[in-house]
Amino acid sequence: MMRLYNSIVQATLLYSAELWACCYMDRVEAVQTRFLKSFLSLPRNTPHYLVRLETGCHHLKIKVFRAMLKWWVKLLAMSDDRLPKICFKRLMEKSELPFSYNWALQLKSLLAAVGADHLWTDQNLKSVKYNLNDLVERLKNHCLSSDIDRVLNSKYNIIYRDVSALGGLEDYIQFRVNFKKIKFISQIRLASNDSLRFFVGGKFHKIETGSVCLMCKKKTQTLEHIVAHCSALVNIRKLYI
Repeated sequence: MMRLYNSIVQATLLYSAELWACCYMDRVEAVQTRFLKSFLSLPRNTPHYLVRLETGCHHLKIKVFRAMLKWWVKLLAMSDDRLPKICFKRLMEKSELPFSYNWALQLKSLLAAVGADHLWTDQNLKSVKYNLNDLVERLKNHCLSSDIDRVLNSKYNIIYRDVSALGGLEDYIQFRVNFKKIKFISQIRLASNDSLRFFVGGKFHKIETGSVCLMCKKKTQTLEHIVAHCSALVNIRKLYI
């Protein structure tokens, strides 16, 4: 399914993205996370950062940034009489233009985010080509760190920080088992503190927290209790979590 998404959905979504997508990254990122939520039957209100970390998917901003850098390399390699180069230089001069209408400012802001302001100042073709992969890696690390920071401060799910590898595809997603089992595990791991919502046997189930646990009948039923402490689920946790 992810191969289908990467080859068709993502390829179509990011067509010529280096020219237009920078100003619409929230909407672009939403396409990926909505697909993943639908794929795993997760609630719509599941935070995007949890979905990305659980599935090992990176921000689409990273692919857009790489494409923008490659287009920048082409622009720098052009002769000054080429129309794209003329337009680029004009945009650099028009710093008063609104951000959404100035591609040069958009690229400049991304370079600043990864500490590469000097490359923008120099506008040197060799330097940009030499540092291109490093710049992309910096943005990847920046985005990953941002997602991890949001997990550590999350009030939606306070136990995810303890059960996640916090980066990279979780092992259970690669298990060669019925995909319904994988969906069930992801629904439990990404549930909110207030309720557990999952599908079993084609039926929707929702467990509200706050009452006595229906399985061990000892402790208060919370997401943390079910995922990390319930004595009735010890073997299941060892197997899947």
